[in-house]
Amino acid sequence: FLDRMGFVFVFCIIGMYIISMIENKRGVVPNGLEIDTKMFKTTTGFAVGSIIIIGLLVALYTLYW
Repeated sequence: FLDRMGFVFVFCIIGMYIISMIENKRGVVPNGLEIDTKMFKTTTGFAVGSIIIIGLLVALYTLYW
């Protein structure tokens, strides 16, 4: 299993290197990912709901552990 993971890792690294070299020869300027801060904003309802769910999970784990 681990040897296959090693092979896949090496193949991925080689693939990334080849793609990077091809794009550099074409003149593509990599600026990375464009990240907008609006993508990480959540609504109040979502935050309250997630806190309730986490509280329920903590209560269940505490009760049945």
